[in-house]
Amino acid sequence: MKVLYVCTRGLKDAQTGAGTQARETYNALVRLGCEMTRIYSCHPVGTFEDEAGRALTEDDVRALIARNDVTHLIYCLRPLAQYWRRFAPHRPTAGSTVFWSGWERVWITHQNMPFGWPRLRAELTCIRRMCALGNDYRGIDIFLPNTHAEGMKVQGCYRMDETTRCVSVPNGFIPPRFDVATLPRSKKVPDGDYLVVPGVFAGRKNQLGLIRALYDTNYQIVFMGDALDSSDLSCWFYEQCRREATDRMRFIGYLPSGSEEYWQVLAHARCACLPSDCETPGIAMIEAAYAGARPVITKFGGTLEYYGFDAEYFNPCRLNEMREAVDRGWARGRLSTDQAKTYARFSWDYCAEITRDAYRVAILQEKSESENQRPDSSR
Repeated sequence: MKVLYVCTRGLKDAQTGAGTQARETYNALVRLGCEMTRIYSCHPVGTFEDEAGRALTEDDVRALIARNDVTHLIYCLRPLAQYWRRFAPHRPTAGSTVFWSGWERVWITHQNMPFGWPRLRAELTCIRRMCALGNDYRGIDIFLPNTHAEGMKVQGCYRMDETTRCVSVPNGFIPPRFDVATLPRSKKVPDGDYLVVPGVFAGRKNQLGLIRALYDTNYQIVFMGDALDSSDLSCWFYEQCRREATDRMRFIGYLPSGSEEYWQVLAHARCACLPSDCETPGIAMIEAAYAGARPVITKFGGTLEYYGFDAEYFNPCRLNEMREAVDRGWARGRLSTDQAKTYARFSWDYCAEITRDAYRVAILQEKSESENQRPDSSR
């Protein structure tokens, strides 16, 4: 199978969950034997470049579409879904995105205001951009969200063809080559039990909300990650978290995902918490659960579909509810060995197999539609 893989330019070297998913799914599809060609969508909309950074003309893109069996648009559906129809009105197209309603984000931000007006202003700016780009996902033959809940939100908020199918493709991770149960304790974590909070510092990740929720408790908390980027808002948020933290809260910075020290921190944590406004569902939490840490996580974003009864859930808008969820998770303790092993199923190869099968559905669907539109020569 030949696949044209179209990513947004910002994901090329991004160390975010979206960037990781795009890269690792691509690599896993290669391992499955798919013949992959990757290009990047740039600004302004409708401009593209290849892996080497060479600009592609419209004729170049049309030729690539013609040479491949299916095109997969990665995190560039809006507004590419509309634009793509100019290139390939009758070619199989799959689409992936990390999505939740922009107005829902504004509502949650308004309800949960530990970082105040700058964050709300940023969300409103995001809404204006989304409205300017349109809400049209027509032209996508098969849509591949991370969860069923995410797929339902997209279908409820955006225009899609009635024939568009929705197939959930979970996030994945790369299991370590070593046994995490035998790893020594990291020197960066405190003695005794602790709660680990993995991931970059960003407003929607809501670490400041967790700090305020647990401010007067005796929990030892380890924050593993740095500011999302060098923007003023990200840096302000990170510094504000450090200013409000107590002496029971440690900031150990970024540890490369997959490194031995990264897994050491996860393997000895009693619980892991992602207090985000929304998660779909968080690669770091899958890794933490695999390492045996009890998940304590936001209930928004389809997290229940991944962690089921293993986790404790909360509304990130309510600090008392967040604290109660941490209390419950702490009381339950670490996952059993058998529970932790179940998360090995979230491998990138498994995700790629679902994606490849979805490509086949898109190809067959497009072929069927083309045949139905063909004039009946018997008349």
